[in-house]
Amino acid sequence: MKVQKRHVLTKIGTLALACALGAGCVGVLSACGGGGKDAFTIWAPQEEQVNLPTMIDAFKEEYPEYAETKFSYKVMSVDNSITELQKDNEAAADVFLFPSGGITELTSAGLILPLNIQKADLDALYTENAVKSVMLDSKIYAVPVTLNTFIMYYNAKFYNDEEVTSLETMMKKDLEGGVKNFSITINDSWYLSTFFLTQENALTAPSRTTIDCNFNNEDGYKVGKYLIDLVKNPKFFAADGSGSDGNALQKGTLAALCSGTWSAKDIAGYLGDDYRAVALPKVTIDGKEFNMANFGDYKAYGVNSATKDPKLATLVARWLGNATCQTMRYETSGDAPTVKALLSLSKVQEDKAVIAALAQEQVCTIQPQTSKLTGYWDAVKAFGSELLAGSITEANLQQKLDQMVNSIEN
Repeated sequence: MKVQKRHVLTKIGTLALACALGAGCVGVLSACGGGGKDAFTIWAPQEEQVNLPTMIDAFKEEYPEYAETKFSYKVMSVDNSITELQKDNEAAADVFLFPSGGITELTSAGLILPLNIQKADLDALYTENAVKSVMLDSKIYAVPVTLNTFIMYYNAKFYNDEEVTSLETMMKKDLEGGVKNFSITINDSWYLSTFFLTQENALTAPSRTTIDCNFNNEDGYKVGKYLIDLVKNPKFFAADGSGSDGNALQKGTLAALCSGTWSAKDIAGYLGDDYRAVALPKVTIDGKEFNMANFGDYKAYGVNSATKDPKLATLVARWLGNATCQTMRYETSGDAPTVKALLSLSKVQEDKAVIAALAQEQVCTIQPQTSKLTGYWDAVKAFGSELLAGSITEANLQQKLDQMVNSIEN
């Protein structure tokens, strides 16, 4: 489900909050290099655009040597940024927001610069997992700005706190009025992976250039059968990425769905007192209970290796990940912060979606650092699309799993 509305936080209010933390703009960076007059480009998703000009205005105030530098902001979704960079990094942005799981892919292609930042400086500001997510071979390649995972939202009219800990319990419940019990986007590889990743060693990277996928072994077959049954279940709402699941939740014809913290404000707005957000429920596959171990990484700002001003690019990447900018993101989009001081704020501690995301992080699967992950996304998406279309059955399941794995590994 995609967020339709955004809320703007004033610059004054944001700066005041960050300064109160003692972890605001000043002191996060150390100035280096000089400004120029050529346009400096930043790629970021639509929801980031509302804040970028204010963030960069504050950057220029802190670093007056860049006051005359022209900045250009281009809309680029996080999941497409790596693909677009690969097409022509000379024409791409200087700084870009991307999923940290793609660092190996970017370094293998020589498309991202290691940042001249001391690990101790990152350790002092960010959470441990966030710092680990942007490192490879002891080098720092990006600045983590928010946890990139998803959770479950539900309407408390239909479930209590105990029932939502098990997907089987949820699906067994009979909801009146044609209300669907649960939804997840099956034809999206990021979401569909959650079921296969319940199995041990389902996806590993023996090296930085290889990948070992076991989605087609005996355990993988059991997962595939589980998914066939789930999609066929009349209580399941088959989300297809169009936003229909969010509309159904809003109308009261769907009880629970999966999405990221970016959806929290919208969902809380229309569910009101019945709004709840929790970590993903456990699933029972072939009689065994598993955590839904979805992929977890971070959205992070990196520097294009083709930038003409790496010093400025590093400063900007660090700036966009500081406490002030993360406060703006949290207030506007509900993005879970990576700055430790922000996580201790009472308003964040009381945020159901953020707390759920942090809980989900404890059981999620870290994306394998391998350049071979490139072929993974389309292969799993294709499998999910066939599931939705009903063209995968028990009779051809093994063949379809083999085809998917072959596409992933080769």
